[in-house]
Order: sequence, then structure tokens, then C-alpha cells
Amino acid sequence: YQRRVHGPGKDVYKGVKHNLAYSGANVTTDAFLGVLTGVPARDARGNIIGSGRVLQSGPDDTVFVYFCDHGGRGMICLPGFKCDLTTKKLHQALATMHSKNMYKQLVFYLEACESGSMFDTLDANLQVYAVSAANATQSSWGWYCGHHMNMGSNVVDGKQLGTCLGDQFSINWMEDTDAANRKTETLEQQYKNVRKLTTRSHVLPWGDQQFTSDPLSLIFPPSSGVAAATPAPAGNASGTPARDATLA
Repeated sequence: YQRRVHGPGKDVYKGVKHNLAYSGANVTTDAFLGVLTGVPARDARGNIIGSGRVLQSGPDDTVFVYFCDHGGRGMICLPGFKCDLTTKKLHQALATMHSKNMYKQLVFYLEACESGSMFDTLDANLQVYAVSAANATQSSWGWYCGHHMNMGSNVVDGKQLGTCLGDQFSINWMEDTDAANRKTETLEQQYKNVRKLTTRSHVLPWGDQQFTSDPLSLIFPPSSGVAAATPAPAGNASGTPARDATLA
């Protein structure tokens, strides 16, 4: 999702923003589901939304989906608090992908409040393994918010940004991936690591767990595991419920 940001730090969009398949108002539920199911979404006038780029995966591919935004019971949001991506719509899209042989197995990491409610009725026969940041009733938690020393800093180039720079679940799985030997650490081990580190919500696995003994290199480029990751500060930190996190 591309947006104009004023403040310190590095412009991460420079050099790549013109290659973004979807940005701004084009980041919609229809566009997201179209990407997954391989059919470009169209607006009310029949025009293709965004670039129209969609998954072109096949029966031998592993698909990885990471989604991070706000959420509630039985739904997750797109930028601008467009909270119309329901459990039913997501499950229908995954079933369509499965029927079209668009993957051998699919891994879905979801960061959102009450994210467990998106998967608690997931059909295990779809060959989808999902991990949610929270259970069906909990908030997920913003981190690197800066107002508690144990939560990590939100200071960039000496300026406090007044927002959270990440979420506890997400930074834990990303930092674990950076530090891991992805040829040997398995999906199951990553789940256990992240569950232990994520102290403010209950990280949960869903769906088909028969292939969680596969290594992380199934979905991420292999590494030697030499990167040094700093776990998301836990301690006595209170965190910030993602529902209350200020958007930059």
C-alpha cells in the first residue's frame, strides 16, 4: 500500500513505487481476492483495478500470503478501514484456488485483531496452513511504539514518530526468519518460537498442519542463519492494542 509519508528515515518506495502492482485506492478487497484467485478485479465501470497482475501459480507451487491490517470478529480490513473482507469471502477464495490447482500447499500468516476468527472454521482439506496473531476474541498488539522502554523505540533519525512501527507477532516471525537457518528450521518450529515470543496475544495455527515439518526454505529463500535478530522486547511491557494504534 503506497502512501505519502512526511518525516525522517529512508524513502523505501524510491525506485520501486512505479512497479507496485496495486497502490492507494486500488488496494481493495476485490483486488486482493482477484490476485489470489488469478482473475483481475474490475471496478463498477468494468475497468481492471490496478495493474491487473494476479497469481499465475500452479499445482507444484507453494504460495505464501502475509496480510497485516486491522480486523474484528469474522472480518479483516483493507487500507482506509474498508472492513469488508469477511471469513466467508476469504474461504471462498481459498477454495477457488484449491479447485483451480493454484498451489500444492499454501501458507497464510495473518496479523489483525481477532484474526483467529478468520480461520477457526478453515477446511483442513484445502492444504492451507494458517497462523493468526491472536485468537478469535483478542486484540493483536502494536510494538515499537516508544512509550514504554521495553516495547522498543519508535525513534527514527532522532525523531519520535508517535506511532507503532510494527506488531508483536509480525516482527517476531520476521526476525525469527532473519535469524534462522531456513534449510533446517521448520514451519512448526517457527510457530513455536513466535508463540513463545509473542506475549500479549495467543498465536495459533490452523488448517492443514501435515506439512509443517517442511523447512522455512519452502517459502523463504535459503539462508545460513547468520543474521542476528533482536526479539521483540517483552519483559513487563504492556504494548498497545492494535485497535488503538495510531496510523502514521
